[in-house]
Amino acid sequence: MKFLKLAAFVVAISGLAGCATGTPVPDKGNAIVHIEAQVGDEMNARRLDTRPAESLSHFEVSPGRHSMELGIVARGYQKSQRRCVATLEYNSFVADAFYTLIESRSGTEVKVTLIDSKGNTLAQTEQVPCL
Repeated sequence: MKFLKLAAFVVAISGLAGCATGTPVPDKGNAIVHIEAQVGDEMNARRLDTRPAESLSHFEVSPGRHSMELGIVARGYQKSQRRCVATLEYNSFVADAFYTLIESRSGTEVKVTLIDSKGNTLAQTEQVPCL
């Protein structure tokens, strides 16, 4: 019985810890670009401009122009995987803002879209090359 109580306690604490890891807060004057993959896929930050990304889950950008490189693993029928590399450039990042990069797929076509906190589309890739 003690084991069940301990197990329930561990599960509850783990669940609360997951809720506590919210959206990262940017340094003053910077913006956060959150990364959101399509369900079942993976999308990770690889490079910001010419430097390796500091986090896999988001970019922190200063105001102005930036180029973001993303690695995508698109999962398909019978656990098949396609590996893709997307690069998206945007010229008008502003300080203290939140943006989201969203991956979308239609058949074999993969795209990445940058949206602002109001849901406006700011930039989109052409079809992303995949292997």
